Amino acid sequence: MDVYTHLGLDDAKDEIIRLKELEDARKEINNIERDTMRSMESQFSTSKPLHQ
Repeated sequence: MDVYTHLGLDDAKDEIIRLKELEDARKEINNIERDTMRSMESQFSTSKPLHQ
């Protein structure tokens, strides 16, 4: 029997890889949300007051 498999290290390695991919995906989502909010803010911001 493989020692790594017996100790569950193969599963732990796969879990670490999965968690890293999940973290990267969350960062990407946060970046997209931030960029979307900035884009929306810039569309609605004006340099002149609405009523003069």
